[in-house]
Amino acid sequence: MTDQSSKLYIPPTRSLILPTIATLLGLTGVGGGVYTFISAQDAIRSFGLRPPPSSTKTALSKHADAFEQSMIHVYGIRNLGVGLSTLGLTAFWKLSPTCQTSPLAADISKKCLGICMMFGTLVALGDAWIVRQFGKSSELEEEARIEASKASTGHALVSVPILATGLTLFFS
Repeated sequence: MTDQSSKLYIPPTRSLILPTIATLLGLTGVGGGVYTFISAQDAIRSFGLRPPPSSTKTALSKHADAFEQSMIHVYGIRNLGVGLSTLGLTAFWKLSPTCQTSPLAADISKKCLGICMMFGTLVALGDAWIVRQFGKSSELEEEARIEASKASTGHALVSVPILATGLTLFFS
């Protein structure tokens, strides 16, 4: 048995850091997902994928246009789902009566959230790679290449705090 007085005291502000980061990452995913349904073209452009100029779009069929919109919405649903999962696990870990009364349940929930975050790193790195490949296309205008390159770097950089949060949640 361990003596309760020998436990390390964690100040309340420090104990809020991980759930706050997880919540912010979850809200970012939800916000990005919802944004694709409000303004699909703007959302995908901020992601780093610039749709063709409107002058060339007139040559596209309605089928191709519908396909493009659907692909953007697929990206949005992914972000919405991942964001809600992150928020749900964080809420369960910090707010549920089960985790409030059972340190084991709280620890398992925290580790599950950590695993989700670690795999979320794969999503961010995959996004970086896909956008980088898009930016290397010889058919793109120079401005679109620059935007894609910046966005790709941004996706890669975002993977760092996601991974750090996931590892910290899992191993702490």
